[in-house]
Amino acid sequence: MKTGLIAVLDIGSTKVACFIAHADPAGKLKIVGIGHQVSQGIRGGIIIDIKQAEGSIVAAVHAAEKMAGETIDRVLVNVSGSNLNSRNLSVENNISGHQVTERDIAQIMAEGYRHFAEDDQEILHCIPINYSIDDTHGISDPRGMFGEKLSTHLHIVTASSTAIRNLSNCLARCHLDIEDCVSSAYASGLACLTEDEKNLGVTLLDIGGGNTSIAVFVSGILVYTTSIALGGQHITRDIARGLSTSVTYAERLKTMYGSAVVTNNDRQEVLEVPLIDSEEESENASEMMHVSKSDVNGIIRPRVEEVFELAKKKLEAAGLDKAAQARIVLTGGTSQLVGIKDVAQEVFGRPIRISRPIQVEGMAESTKGAAFSTCVGMLKYAVRKDDTVLAGPEKSGVSLPLPENAIGRVIRWLQQNF
Repeated sequence: MKTGLIAVLDIGSTKVACFIAHADPAGKLKIVGIGHQVSQGIRGGIIIDIKQAEGSIVAAVHAAEKMAGETIDRVLVNVSGSNLNSRNLSVENNISGHQVTERDIAQIMAEGYRHFAEDDQEILHCIPINYSIDDTHGISDPRGMFGEKLSTHLHIVTASSTAIRNLSNCLARCHLDIEDCVSSAYASGLACLTEDEKNLGVTLLDIGGGNTSIAVFVSGILVYTTSIALGGQHITRDIARGLSTSVTYAERLKTMYGSAVVTNNDRQEVLEVPLIDSEEESENASEMMHVSKSDVNGIIRPRVEEVFELAKKKLEAAGLDKAAQARIVLTGGTSQLVGIKDVAQEVFGRPIRISRPIQVEGMAESTKGAAFSTCVGMLKYAVRKDDTVLAGPEKSGVSLPLPENAIGRVIRWLQQNF
């Protein structure tokens, strides 16, 4: 269990947020520093302008350091969007009748890394779904048991090596090293889901600005991770295009008046919208247009439906449409859109819950919302990642500064521990 100072950095398409916390020996967290800044140079979770991204990161980190009275040089950072891939893999090892030890588990995990090693992918998480010993299946903890053959089903989450190198390079320019990389969806799940939800089967949709991250938990274990390249920014741009107004004003319309559900009363409410002169590149309004609230919400709803329909198709394609859709939980900044829960219920035909992160001591009121789920989840991940080798090599001290390859990390872990 990690103790002492922990710093996490959520690099998103709409904001960059940094949380600094202290973890005591019992694993209790207290947030001592918070900083967040409008994101620049980042689109869909991918850095597209290092200099602009650097400015946003430095500003967020500096604010958190100033509040905490601490200086940080290492952070856990999230990875999201099209950078991420995931798959499930089965591996096995002969144990020749002896009692299963942590060394056996480490070796089978290393075998999983070897099977999946790809030059263009960096393994972020290697999570055991369950274990089998000979013909006994569904074992959650095989330590101390006897058998001839130990096997496991693994959920492996990877990210583009190029994207990770660019991320590492950008943070190095900010005088920060990467302590660990964490899938945004996984982190948000740790922050928002109850133990009952994770055990009974749940899908988390973290609807951010540039993309929607999806995580499925069954029997308490992360079994599926993916993303959709759609989020709140796409809704904003739809409004801007549909009403010929600026992106800034479209965001205001969405936030103040927007809803994913169109009602009869919406037709009675008239809004003034400044138009952009198409011949000028500035966002100065040349004239005003009057539109009904139903016009705005009629633009919003189709995009929201598209997000949920695409998520449903991904779950069905993965064979998870039943277990994963037992319950759907929404989080992320866009989950606060009025009416989004109703649309999700229509698409999935399942109970829907909108979740904020489970509260941590020291959280400011302004950061208790769903937009900060990933930061809180990364703090929880950092505290628990050293708990047991059963959770995978990356939670057992195997993660090292990038870009050392996955096999090297496992081998080094074995050398350090045995």
